[in-house]
Amino acid sequence: MSSHDVAGLSERDIRMEEIRKKTLGKDEAIQILEHIKDIIDKELCNYDKNPKVFNLLIINLATRTYFEIVKKYDITENYFDRIYDKSKSHLGIKDFLIIQSLLQTNHFNQLEFESMRLLCHEDLGKAVDKNHSSLLIIMRCLNLCCKKSPDLEMPTLRLDQIYFCLQCGQNSIKDEVLHLLNNSCLNKATALAYFVHIVKFWPWTNRNKLYILGSIFTRNSLEEFLLLTDYDKKDFLNGLRVSLYHKNLLAPSQCLIKKLSDRASDHILPFIADVLTKGSEIEIRNLYAHWIPYVCKKDQLFQIIQQILKEVDYIQSESNLEDNLSDYRSIILLSTFSKHVFNLSKLYFFKFSTELITNCFQFNLEVQLHIFAFIVDNLENFAIEDSLEFIYHFIESHMSVESSHFRNSIFAKMPTVINYTAKIFARLGEPSSSSAASITKFFKQLQELCEKNMNNTLYQPKIFSLKMIEILMNSLYIDSVKKNAKSCQISENEKLGSFLKRRNVINATEMWKSLYVSLEDTTTAFEDSRETTLNLMQLMPGQVPNNSIIEMCKTMFSSHDIDKCNLSSIYATILLQNGPSSEDICLLVHDIIVRLGASIKSFNEDPLLACKSGHLFGYISVLDTIAKSRADLILKSISKILCISEAIVNTILDMLSLSNTTYKQYNVTFEDMDQSLEMLIARSEYISENHEDDRKFLITSFWFSLRACSDIASTLGCFLIKTSETSDDDWKCLRACLQIIESILIHTRHKGATEAAGSSIGQLTKNITLQLPTSSRAYSFLCTRVQCLYQLEDNFISTSRRGAGFSIMILHIVKNENKRSGYILEKAVTDLLKILNLQPFEANDRDKANCDRIEALVLHYLCVLVKDAEIKEAISPYYSEILMATVKYIDSAEWTTYNASLQLFSSLVNKITAQRSQCSQCEDRTLNWEPSDITFSYILRKFPIVCDYILSYCLSKKTSTKSLLLYLGFLQKVEYLHGDETSTVSFMQSFRQLTWNLLSHQCEKIRKLASTCFVRAHEFTHELPLILLQISAILFKVKNENFLEGLILTLKEGCLKIKHESRFMPNIDSYDYLMEQIRSVIESNCRQIKPWKFYTLCKLLDLLLLLNFDQKGVVIKNVIKWKTNDKYCIGYDLWLNCIDNSTIRLKYPPLITWSDAS
Repeated sequence: MSSHDVAGLSERDIRMEEIRKKTLGKDEAIQILEHIKDIIDKELCNYDKNPKVFNLLIINLATRTYFEIVKKYDITENYFDRIYDKSKSHLGIKDFLIIQSLLQTNHFNQLEFESMRLLCHEDLGKAVDKNHSSLLIIMRCLNLCCKKSPDLEMPTLRLDQIYFCLQCGQNSIKDEVLHLLNNSCLNKATALAYFVHIVKFWPWTNRNKLYILGSIFTRNSLEEFLLLTDYDKKDFLNGLRVSLYHKNLLAPSQCLIKKLSDRASDHILPFIADVLTKGSEIEIRNLYAHWIPYVCKKDQLFQIIQQILKEVDYIQSESNLEDNLSDYRSIILLSTFSKHVFNLSKLYFFKFSTELITNCFQFNLEVQLHIFAFIVDNLENFAIEDSLEFIYHFIESHMSVESSHFRNSIFAKMPTVINYTAKIFARLGEPSSSSAASITKFFKQLQELCEKNMNNTLYQPKIFSLKMIEILMNSLYIDSVKKNAKSCQISENEKLGSFLKRRNVINATEMWKSLYVSLEDTTTAFEDSRETTLNLMQLMPGQVPNNSIIEMCKTMFSSHDIDKCNLSSIYATILLQNGPSSEDICLLVHDIIVRLGASIKSFNEDPLLACKSGHLFGYISVLDTIAKSRADLILKSISKILCISEAIVNTILDMLSLSNTTYKQYNVTFEDMDQSLEMLIARSEYISENHEDDRKFLITSFWFSLRACSDIASTLGCFLIKTSETSDDDWKCLRACLQIIESILIHTRHKGATEAAGSSIGQLTKNITLQLPTSSRAYSFLCTRVQCLYQLEDNFISTSRRGAGFSIMILHIVKNENKRSGYILEKAVTDLLKILNLQPFEANDRDKANCDRIEALVLHYLCVLVKDAEIKEAISPYYSEILMATVKYIDSAEWTTYNASLQLFSSLVNKITAQRSQCSQCEDRTLNWEPSDITFSYILRKFPIVCDYILSYCLSKKTSTKSLLLYLGFLQKVEYLHGDETSTVSFMQSFRQLTWNLLSHQCEKIRKLASTCFVRAHEFTHELPLILLQISAILFKVKNENFLEGLILTLKEGCLKIKHESRFMPNIDSYDYLMEQIRSVIESNCRQIKPWKFYTLCKLLDLLLLLNFDQKGVVIKNVIKWKTNDKYCIGYDLWLNCIDNSTIRLKYPPLITWSDAS
């Protein structure tokens, strides 16, 4: 049901809010109850037809109203007993939806409530294990149960089930499971069991560990749990500290810090103080940005920091201040505790502030920005004159900084500056005081600086000045001053603005004219600067007569210069901002249509000659601009405009396919377009002096015209949607709009034209699916056009069409459909999967042409849908089916099909694994190990059929190396966590055996991937160390050199994993101790190094250096003693280089931990 249906609910026969207030007769109440039942039945029926159009809001509202009437008029109720059968052993999603609605009322006794809770409890674990679509609604029901009865014992999910919900990617499921987990952890025994397991077996680089710890400590004490588990406090806090180095861990660690701070943990404040006073720059930066806002009791934190620092000065006065960690730390501390420092010692505060202002420009840019923010945040502590002078000089010095973050950070502080200054000015008794003079001077200097640079040829000062003027205009100078912040007092800002205008700080007319003239300068035009210029001009309308703007508009749209012609729509926008008369607009529209008729005729005869005297797109762009603002004035001309647009599109498309005489329908290639343009130039009466330049000129004019036609088709189409169902003429016009855009998408290869047309058809789709039901003819037409893209009778789609308009068209229609419907997406994906699941197509004569097979085309369609971030949540339920369909084509002998499946498989893997654990500044650059949150338990629940297929394929005798590489590349990103459910055991045993066997594979890349997979497939706290010791024992006993290299790679990857993930974990032997054991095993088995190939010896030496073997010891000497007389043998140069490097430095220094450092 659409949004307007919901909004109109109160206007239907059942008016919920009115019924609650109205007194009814019993017969009337029963009649209304019957009507409510009809509404509920209808919605439940809608769910059976299409769950995506089902409206839970109506069900909930109707249910609450139903029971209010039942209770108010004492009516016997048995309707819900009929639609919700409590005796069923298995409940469907509809049953849980009804339970959810019932739980939002009070119409049930304790027995019924307990029954509903138990049903939800029983089905929750099943829904998780089977990845069932009922999972979200069941969790909502359980959370409602807890809300109804806070003391109720909540279900205890296994950690691997909780992990699955957190990892599934849907924010709604993640929020619900965390809410459920918060309730479960009210039981201390449950919370302690969770705590013990995750601190023992989950690494600190796993973000879900931090989320679960946050839930555990919502109501429990960290100190108590550390005492009960005998877990070292330092290890816990240092583990938490690891998150400050990883971007993907900042949000979950922020959640944990907030919970610990709310619980007033004794450990958290000293820990944060320690990081602030002794941490690295990246730690301080991330702590300040992500943790500090959520820390309570800052007074106590300040006292702790005082004790640590004692009498150490916050800043040094030396001239060499750049990149100085202690200075950066001091500025962050002062920014965080400015009020505390001020109250403690005003003398020290002012001394320090003076040094900051004096030395500001000697620091790096990040520190300078902190100083600027510090001054602005503490304006009340400084003289207004000094503050404004510093702020002006800071802005003047940083207008050209090439950083949007830096620029936006300054803009974010300007409302504070303006509002505080206005507040000070409002308190002044005499406007002629020195403070008023300083205020006037500041704003006058700032205005002059910005006006001077708003026409700058460089981008940074230009956009900075325009944006700054926009802030000043909105906050001070326009007639209706806007509220720029919560603390803004509009009356004070208006008073200051009026005073400044009287002092001639701003001259709106002159500034408007300057902005107007700047639009003509096409050499320094930028998209956002033009947009901001127009916004500014809109704030100062009526500065120039409309006649002048109309004449300028006409001059521009008849100009042969492409850039100037492109300005015609901008001048049309300015005209419309000035509020011209309807007569002026109608005359302009008529004039454009007349001119277009004459121009099209000359364009058809000789496009190059015609474009050298003017372009078509200028006229269309102006009409589009008028249609967007004053559509009522071109209503009578819609048919004419569409006919003209259609003629322009068809003419240009024909011209671009002049040289293509074989497959004109879809197969225009870039070569065809070039040849066609050359033919047009050769035929032209215009004598071309440079054919290459004229080809570029002509194609630019063409694509601007195609873009203009698609834009106006979209604009007019949106205007016609509401009436298209009742008026056949409007329906014909709407269909023409869609066909114009479709023609551009299907028949041209130009990227700019297809992307513009894609945006246009997306805009039309969005409005059609929002305003019309799925049964409407416009909606049906969209569905038909999508189906035509993969149900073509003549499959003459060239291999390069997949990246052009076909894929763009299907993507923009699908992604812009009303999300409540999702009908087109569901139909398209289902149809595409059906095509892929058919038997492979037989080769035919078309394959000999440069054409895609239909399955290759379909794979590319699915690929663009999978890649798009906006529809990720909508298409993610189909990932398993798409992945299963894709893997079947990986081994295709047809190159286009293989290539398409390869691209789709890679896109799916990226979406599924979604690795975002980039370490901003890793504590140790040698920790060359990428952590992963994706577990085998997760993928086996999410993609059970696909995983079984991949494993079976890899275990079979007939395997392709390229397919093995793909599958191992996917599985190397999957981890095994201790405690994964027993259903993974069989798969894990087979997978471990597979990767062990692949360590001796002939392909080096497969050996490398297999070693990573083998290491990730073992739990790192206990399993992996034992395996590494066993491998060390057999390392020099193997005879197969490929297997030896595989074992070396496995040892190396295993050591790196343990080194990375065992940090600050309890009850685990230290990494150094494990390395010592491995060295001992290797030394005892390294009697005689066999004469392996030099390439293998390089790998072995690399491993020995990682294990910190003595470079002068026996083992290394045994390895490097091998020499050869054949200087041209494979790997010898690499070997010599490896030996040279090993004698200079140790390649893998030991990891330094904070506990060691302290």
